[in-house]
Amino acid sequence: MLVEISQWVIRLTLMTTLAWILVPVNSVQAAIYACPNAKGDTAFQDRPCTIAKDTSAPESTSAEETSQYPLGLHPSWFISPANAPQPAYCDRLGCDCASQVRNFRSGLGAAVADALFLEAAWHRYAEQVIEMETDPPEGLAYLQLQVSIEESACEIQMSQLTIRNYVKDAVRVLKKRAELAEKRGNTDYSSCDGTNEKVCEDVDAYDLYQRVLMDLETLRSPRSFFVADAD
Repeated sequence: MLVEISQWVIRLTLMTTLAWILVPVNSVQAAIYACPNAKGDTAFQDRPCTIAKDTSAPESTSAEETSQYPLGLHPSWFISPANAPQPAYCDRLGCDCASQVRNFRSGLGAAVADALFLEAAWHRYAEQVIEMETDPPEGLAYLQLQVSIEESACEIQMSQLTIRNYVKDAVRVLKKRAELAEKRGNTDYSSCDGTNEKVCEDVDAYDLYQRVLMDLETLRSPRSFFVADAD
């Protein structure tokens, strides 16, 4: 009996050994993967290594998407005035800064067009600051000038933020409206005689877009070309 058991054990051992020998070498190797772990060591596992995404470099974006100054506008127009009482805040309904409030009831196109008149806002601010520095008034007039400087600084900041946030979308819409007006032949105020409201709307849209184009061209040059430096 013991002899039969011994022979059976020997046969089982031989069969197991033979089974391992007959397994293809590449199938065994394919099931084992040496993978680096977070500690820098090597870990062995039965599944392919996970390739970690390299987050050291940011995803590539276009120059315009990463720029703070859209449509090629010069950075000098977006310097914050030194006498600003606090930062401005804007959304699609309007802007506020300290006691100053600006609403966008006429739409983003009109709001951006007004904001692009940034040269005039900087002129007003610069003249007031220069007056305060060279020939400051006295008493109540001094306080009034100080308040006026802060209000002008807020006006600049609200325009800057409106341009940064909405100029590209607004110009795209204004361009389409102007092209449609031109296609209809409604580009001159002589055709707006009050009998057709749509004609007048087309002329207004075309005129507004032309004004926006001129202001954009101005803001592509350095501010020092047009305004004395008040900061």
